[in-house]
Amino acid sequence: MAYYIYKDGSTKGNGTNHSIGGYGIVVMDDMDLHVVDCYSEINIPDTTNNRMELTAILAAMVLYGTDRKQYKTIFTDSSYAYGCLMIWWQDWAKNNWKRSNGQDVMNIDLIKEFISIAYNTKFRNPYNWDISLVSGHSGILGNELADKLATGELTCEEVMNKYSLKRLGV
Repeated sequence: MAYYIYKDGSTKGNGTNHSIGGYGIVVMDDMDLHVVDCYSEINIPDTTNNRMELTAILAAMVLYGTDRKQYKTIFTDSSYAYGCLMIWWQDWAKNNWKRSNGQDVMNIDLIKEFISIAYNTKFRNPYNWDISLVSGHSGILGNELADKLATGELTCEEVMNKYSLKRLGV
């Protein structure tokens, strides 16, 4: 069985000294697209939207990625997070963690943590996952629910009650 994992990060007051962030994760099955599980953390102080996007991917990998028998796709609507983790990091590592303009790479701690998890030397892709980019706020149920969890608009209990198989008595 495969799972689709949607995640989103959010920050109120992004770029200010008193920002508050959060992230949400929604796990859906591959056949009926019912919610299997969800997770969120909100009210994280002094953060940025980009940190919350990266943190959500790391949390999804740690929480849902350890079963190597099941294939998982993590969907992100953050071009920044996708670029950092799937495209740019190799060049940054070769360039002593500097961007092409000579500036330091932001969120390097999270990017290095991702590399440590994702490219563990014992296993090739040990978590049996992939990361894909999706359009944000485009009506994709999992992505919309992850956004509502990240902002605190919905709780996991509300998501599970409305979108899981439990609501059908299964």
